[in-house]
Amino acid sequence: MKKALIPAFGIVFLLATATNLSAQLSAKIENCNDIKAEFWGSQKKGNNENYAYILERSIAPDIWMSVQKNFNKDNSSSFLALPEGTYRVKYTRNDDRKTKVLASEPIKINKCYDLDDFNQVKLTAVPNPSSGIVNIFLEGASYEGTKRVDMLNAQGVVVRTIAFENTQTTTNVSTLPKGLYILTYKTADNNVSTERLIVN
Repeated sequence: MKKALIPAFGIVFLLATATNLSAQLSAKIENCNDIKAEFWGSQKKGNNENYAYILERSIAPDIWMSVQKNFNKDNSSSFLALPEGTYRVKYTRNDDRKTKVLASEPIKINKCYDLDDFNQVKLTAVPNPSSGIVNIFLEGASYEGTKRVDMLNAQGVVVRTIAFENTQTTTNVSTLPKGLYILTYKTADNNVSTERLIVN
């Protein structure tokens, strides 16, 4: 058995040989979390319903769980919207009620990120609750420019605006009345991050 890897295109090819069989299977990732598999180069026996693509997911070392089975109609098959994980695609043929694996190919799907994930700024305040100094962090914010975090009381009135550089600062809440406050931060593209803060 011989393998040839082409990482630039995210495609792994496996060449398999058997009696009267010269087969080639490819599996590649499309649209971040879809798998497209294609099998060609073999002389088929019987109709397409004898052939199938089986997708399996690794749930433990050397343990695989069948996820989906697609009968072969046009030498290719797609498995859509898959969660992050390690998979393998198997191309099979049913002979006399027995399933024969003609080729098998592993493939891994990593976490997919939406564009909004990169624009999201996480606002946190610690300790929370607090009666003194509060540390404010802006995870994912740019280090450049002045940041402004507004503190609103339970009535929605801004009681304090905190301006600072970089991505973290502190504020003293010891002089504020006890209760619930909302910290808000608005990015340049108008995405708003909020954090609840309890003053005790």
